[in-house]
Parts: sequence; C-alpha cells; structure tokens
Amino acid sequence: MALTGNIETLHITNVLQLLHNDQKTGILKVTWKDEAIKVYIREGNIINATKSHEKNRLGDLLIKHGKINEKQLKECLKASKKQNIPLGKIVVEKGYATVASLGKIIFKQAENVIFDMFFWEKGEFEYTDKEFSTHGMVIKKINIMSTILEATRRVDEMSVLKKLIPRKDIVFKVSGTLRNGSEIKLNPDEWSVLALIDGKLSVKEIISESINDSFTIYQILNSLISSGYIKEQEILSPLQQATKAFTKLKEVDAKMVRRELDNLGLSRSSILRLVLTRIVRDSFSPEELLELVEVEAKKVVNLEDKNLLTGLIKKNHIPFLENIFCLLHENTKI
Repeated sequence: MALTGNIETLHITNVLQLLHNDQKTGILKVTWKDEAIKVYIREGNIINATKSHEKNRLGDLLIKHGKINEKQLKECLKASKKQNIPLGKIVVEKGYATVASLGKIIFKQAENVIFDMFFWEKGEFEYTDKEFSTHGMVIKKINIMSTILEATRRVDEMSVLKKLIPRKDIVFKVSGTLRNGSEIKLNPDEWSVLALIDGKLSVKEIISESINDSFTIYQILNSLISSGYIKEQEILSPLQQATKAFTKLKEVDAKMVRRELDNLGLSRSSILRLVLTRIVRDSFSPEELLELVEVEAKKVVNLEDKNLLTGLIKKNHIPFLENIFCLLHENTKI
C-alpha cells in the first residue's frame, strides 16, 4: 500500500491511526521545509523514528544518562562509522550499556521526534509498505494510540505555553534576579536549557542545540520566565546600546563602580577590570563610549578573559554594566 498527501488535508493523527488499525509494516516519511522525519512501523507499532538535520541526540542522551563520557562517545562514533553499525549496537558491544537500558534511551529519543512532528503546521507525507532490516536496532515498541493521546495533550498545552513565547526568533537573557527573592532550584534538564541562554541564541536555536524536545523546552522557558530568572533580550543597535549604557552610567559614581567590580570578583590588575574601568571613566557621550568599547575590546585577547566575559554576561545583574558587557562581547567576536 502507498499513501501520500499533506498533513493539512489528512492530519498526521489520522495517518497513524490508519496504519495502526491495519497493522501495517513500512516507513512513513513526513517532510516540511528542509526537514524530514522517518517513522518505522512494524505490525501497527512504531519501533523507531529519526529526524534529519539533527545533532547526535543519542550520543548526547547516553552522556546525559551517565552511560558514556565524551571520549568514549568519540570512540563509539568512530567504530560505528568504520564498521557501518548503528551507534547503539557499538555501545552495547563495548559494555557501556545493556540492551534494556539502551532501549529506554532510544525509546525516549524516538518519542521526542514523533511528538515534534505533531507540532508541524504543514508538510507532505508518504507511506510505503516495506520490509526493512532491524539489524543493529534496539527494538522497543511505541504504541501509536498512546502516543497520539499524549501528543494531543501536548498540542493543547503548547497553545498556552506560547502565550509567553509567541515566536521562535525571540532571544532570552539571564536577568540575574528572582521574584520574591527566592533561590532558584532547577533539575538537570532545566540547567541544560539555562546554560544555552546567552542573550544571543533564539528559541529555535536553543531547541536545535538541546537534547530535549521542543515541548519540554517551552515548559522550561515558561518556568524560567515566571520565576523572573530570564527575560527577553532587547534587539538594539550598537549606538542604542551605548546610549542606554551611558544613561545608566550617569546614575553611578566611581566608588559604586569599584564596589560592583569587586563584587564580580575582578581583581584590580585583571585586563577585563582595567578595560571596564577605562570605558566607564572616559565616556562623556554615547558615541565616545561606543568608540572606547571598540578600542578596549582589542585588548581582551586572552581566551580566559573572553570566557570570563561570557560568564559575566550570563550572571551579571548590574544595570550600568549590562549593555557594556554586551558591546564588548560583540566586539571581541567570542
């Protein structure tokens, strides 16, 4: 049997229900823009799903679950490519994971791909009855009907989550403050998403970089927004940022600047502290501040100083330094 169409006319839910009811064995391919998802179905159940243009999620998940480290992953990927054997089989052969534990991870990976497919607004699908080799695969059946129910719930909840995040091109930054003065407590998934928030990556890019599915990321971002720990990054031109920084500098004195630099842990002799001091001290207009940033940024050449600047951007909550950090960061081309 061959079945083709678009998901606007025949929703993916109906396609999967049909394949499940008819106990089909074959491959369903769904494409949208430059992405493609392949769903492998055996006797009406999903046994695997893969997505193109995606980093090695399985490798990342293996590391996350403590099955292997970075060095071991590189070795396994090399062996997988050389022997033309799936990564999962190599991991089991080397004794890093059991078939059962690997099956759980692969199940989660495939499940996330399928859930993401339900959020596609448009797309073409093509199903073909086809026997396919499961050699090297770790098989764990995914019940189609249970998956449809969960996906439907997620789609409904996503409409609520998107009220705070209406577009994927929004960029967030760490605000450095919490509502009610409470201490933030995050689980590993939340920390992994927070680590990607740098004032530059968009929501779409965070989804691409993360090992979590898009729904989970929206949940985490909503939680971080509600806590007051992150906020939307304003898109300002360099001169606008300089103007904003200069306005804030007029509200502080030299003593306050020294105290805040001390609080940031910058020693009196550090290059970054000297650079910041000169920018703050010698700026008498937004235009001069912008020129000074461009000059002083050339002195931040040490990788340690660049990494320190990146870290300060993430944790800084000092208003009069916020835009200066961003301007320096852009000019040092980190």
